[in-house]
Amino acid sequence: AMNDHALLADLGVRDATAWQHLAQRWREILREQKVHLAAPSQSVMNLLCRLDDNWTDTDIQVIPHGLPAFAKALPVVPKERPDGRLRLVIPGSMQQGKGQALLLRALPELTKIAQIYLLGTGKEGEAFFGHSGVNIILKYQREELPAILRDIGPHLAALLSVVPETFSYTLSEMRQLNIPVL
Repeated sequence: AMNDHALLADLGVRDATAWQHLAQRWREILREQKVHLAAPSQSVMNLLCRLDDNWTDTDIQVIPHGLPAFAKALPVVPKERPDGRLRLVIPGSMQQGKGQALLLRALPELTKIAQIYLLGTGKEGEAFFGHSGVNIILKYQREELPAILRDIGPHLAALLSVVPETFSYTLSEMRQLNIPVL
């Protein structure tokens, strides 16, 4: 179990005061050791300072996430379906924090207006096996993504994460390929 790890023994059940003390001690150690800090964006730094104003006087360098361009990435053009429904692609993993339960609940109504294409769900995508109106690709290589999307011809992509993220590779990839994102 995770709590058995020696380095994590101090991270068990704590009240708010204990967590605040741990955070304060961590900041002190960072300063004592002259640790250089980085954040992926100014908005992450702003949020951190809003959550805890002890960070406002801390030197944090912004180093944006990198994302290589796709080689030979032709634009993705939407394809009409004979039944008139939209082609909705949902890229990325599909565990609970990425909207799995939300999508499962929405499927009966959503599939009336759209064919769903789940791309790169990983094993969690198996929860969608047997659902009508859903195509699933569990895994793919990143360089295959533009060709897969050109073949599907989605009208839009949806990102269903229910957990705040500082950066989304899938959002950036959809933007690179000119696919509107919901």
